[in-house]
Amino acid sequence: MNQENQPIKIAENPLAGGGFINWLRLLRDNNQVAYKYIWRAVYVTFMTILFAPMRILQKLIFWRRISNTRIEADPVFVIGHYRCGGTYLMNLMTQDPQWGFLSTTQALLPEMFLLGRPIREIFKLFLHEKRPMDNVLVSPESPEEPEHAIGNLIPYGFYQGFCFPDRMMDYFRNSVLFEGDASGDIHQSWERAYLEILKACTLANDGKQLLVKNPPDTARIPSLLEIFPNAKFIFLYRNPYVMFPSIKNFYTAYIVDWQLRDIPDEELDENILTIYEQIMTRYQRDKHLIPAGHLVEVKFEDFEAHPLDELRRIYERLGLTGFEDSVPAFRDYIDSQKDYQKNRYSLTPQQIERISQRWSADIQRWGYTPEGAVDIIR
Repeated sequence: MNQENQPIKIAENPLAGGGFINWLRLLRDNNQVAYKYIWRAVYVTFMTILFAPMRILQKLIFWRRISNTRIEADPVFVIGHYRCGGTYLMNLMTQDPQWGFLSTTQALLPEMFLLGRPIREIFKLFLHEKRPMDNVLVSPESPEEPEHAIGNLIPYGFYQGFCFPDRMMDYFRNSVLFEGDASGDIHQSWERAYLEILKACTLANDGKQLLVKNPPDTARIPSLLEIFPNAKFIFLYRNPYVMFPSIKNFYTAYIVDWQLRDIPDEELDENILTIYEQIMTRYQRDKHLIPAGHLVEVKFEDFEAHPLDELRRIYERLGLTGFEDSVPAFRDYIDSQKDYQKNRYSLTPQQIERISQRWSADIQRWGYTPEGAVDIIR
């Protein structure tokens, strides 16, 4: 990906909220940082050292409480590939006060957030008002994905592929598909880190059942069911012709802000196509493992057109309570999104052909076409 004309932001990297040792292990595994990103790496090093006392303090105060926390009700997981509309569903469902969820502060500062308000106030200084890839508003309390926290606890998270994008596929295969020579060790580390995150989140949410959105989990169903055999799943899907340019914008925005090395644009396109293929293939292969009544599939176009009706169907299909009590809050949130400005994209004939070939299984499964699809994308 050509970055010659892109200004390099120094204070932009989620690894700054992680541990110093984790950062050193990541540098060791990747050998070098590109010269033009040295100051970004210096910033991460400085921040991981600066926040070390607070990480130690949280561990001293809360380690035993986190370890002893029980997740009484298995989580409900919102899955589906990136840019399928999961954020909208997550933000809407969390208007129901019965749900606990991982906040942006908790995801990006997983070893500090239990220290409370001072950490949130510091975090506000570094937080964008909107996400880098779209116009969705973000606050320290907004729902966020545990994949961020995983990358700050262990050196095997998918988002580390945005920091070292030339090794994106290595991180994807190792930490999402759990393939490779060290797959067993990585899987064990991932499981420990994920459980620690969700226990700390449960503690912070006073024991509420968790609603968890994490797109890479779409390919991790067997692993999630090992930890949470009674978990429930909401799977979203969307027109692949709409998703490709939106996914590329998402990847590019994160890479620009986080990268420590470069990646050619052609390689990034190939990664997007392959990662989507493999995530969706794993989902179709493994979804039969989910117990009956614990999975509902949602077409995003239907959800966007009739959000309250589709949300009611989700609650009913999964046997969830509390829908009617939260209808006023749901309506208020839906009304607040009416003026949301979507990104606009276009596809070249060559891109349409590649998508039609590479993602043909989903296109045929759900009956999508490119006509009229790529105009406005949420």
